[in-house]
Amino acid sequence: MKKYNPFISKKTPLRPALFGKQERRARVATEVMLQVFKPSTNVDRIIATMSNNGVISFFLLKAMHVANSKTNNTSLSLRPILLSIPLDPKEYEAGKNGNGATRIVYNNSAPHMAKLLFAEKSPYNSAIVSGSIASQYIPHYISDKENAELNWDNRVHNNHAKVLAAELSALDSKNLTEADKAQAYETHWNNYQAAEKALIAKGILVPNMIIVVDNEGLVPTVSINQESTSSNQFLDAKTVFGNENSTATYAPLINKVHSIVDISDAAFDTNSDWVYGLNSLSPEGSTRNIQATSTEVYGYDFINQKAALPMRVVVSDSYTNMNAKPGETRSERFLEFCEENTQAEISNAELTLGFAKGGLTSIFSLGGDNIVY
Repeated sequence: MKKYNPFISKKTPLRPALFGKQERRARVATEVMLQVFKPSTNVDRIIATMSNNGVISFFLLKAMHVANSKTNNTSLSLRPILLSIPLDPKEYEAGKNGNGATRIVYNNSAPHMAKLLFAEKSPYNSAIVSGSIASQYIPHYISDKENAELNWDNRVHNNHAKVLAAELSALDSKNLTEADKAQAYETHWNNYQAAEKALIAKGILVPNMIIVVDNEGLVPTVSINQESTSSNQFLDAKTVFGNENSTATYAPLINKVHSIVDISDAAFDTNSDWVYGLNSLSPEGSTRNIQATSTEVYGYDFINQKAALPMRVVVSDSYTNMNAKPGETRSERFLEFCEENTQAEISNAELTLGFAKGGLTSIFSLGGDNIVY
């Protein structure tokens, strides 16, 4: 028996507003494999999207944490990130089984894996996700005392998306002409869009990069990061790492990004005090000068379109490279590369999350000791 799900994708006669010709290109979407951890505060945002052929689909934006084992800055050790999880399990009938009953198959495990991961008594504390990137409006704050009027409320601020899903589902059972049904689709979609614009205008929603999870790209796990605390000795970071009984200093994490990026000529990040170019990482008076070159870039999202928001790429000198001759360090070679090229293919990069506009916002930063370009 089919289960009622108001968030099943709906085929409509509507079409999104397209600005300019959509360029066809080979697969250039950024590819991400990432280990994420559940935060203490639950943040849900339900969004609806419309494809070029008029299909309205629903997604759950869920706040998680990206861990950084090697940072000395405690405010960067766990940073928030929003995952977009599809809510349609892609159900279809696959003929009859041996006793003559209809066999139901689901081609998208992500919705059910999300239920397992976020259930009240779930044993899972983390997940491995595969997916790509996208620019999306996310909740700005969740519990900020100074900006209380901008705090996101899961119940209140998701109501318009739930109403849209219910109204679209109800249309199938109504005896309407095709013209009346088309008008109803348009009315409900416009109401949803108006509510979204109102939240954006108030500053409750702000633009930010997110991870778009693949249909089969969510795997619930039990794992540990550098900040984990637990009565279970096997999940407590202070017991497992960096002590006289351990031969492991840092928590190993799955974090790998491949991205085709366009290099911009921005001199600084407008949302922070970050200055692009070649900069020293060493304190004044250090015997060795460790440097890093960073540049603003634009990656390509899950539908192969250039993302609306920038990321950054950071290539720093490593301890194995500190004896390189002047002009041949990792940072200097990357600076020269950026001066001579407008596009790069980045592989074996790690994703870290830099500061942006506060709250849940961040800038995606690609770097790490093994980055290749």
